[in-house]
Amino acid sequence: AKALEWMQELVIPGSEVLDVRDVKATAGRIKGTLSSKQHGFEDKLSMVVAEASVDVLPKNPLNFNVDNVRTTKIPGSSLSDCTVVQGMVIRRGVEGTIRSQKNAKVAVFGCAVDTSTTETKGTVLISSASELEAYSKGEEAKME
Repeated sequence: AKALEWMQELVIPGSEVLDVRDVKATAGRIKGTLSSKQHGFEDKLSMVVAEASVDVLPKNPLNFNVDNVRTTKIPGSSLSDCTVVQGMVIRRGVEGTIRSQKNAKVAVFGCAVDTSTTETKGTVLISSASELEAYSKGEEAKME
């Protein structure tokens, strides 16, 4: 009996009516549930969840389907970067980037890795294809 009396004192005036199309009012209701799961992030997350929920809310709010709101983690981002995206987000791996390699040999250089430029300039007279090939091989050998 005493608990029922205390409950009446804890009810916030005006909280018995909720406009489900109002993002701020909906976020206030969601905040309590989110704070038990993501403590410290409930303010940001409640606004994002409320915005997403109101965006997909049908004309009859009783037909709301939670499957119409999808969450996904973007690698490299944090909870403070969360936002609502209109449309569909399909998460998939990055193409063209090596994510794992077995028996890899790795070298770490503390300087630029490129070919050095030649210090002198000269003119070479080449009269045949064999001379050009020999000159090219000689230059490659000097570079190594």
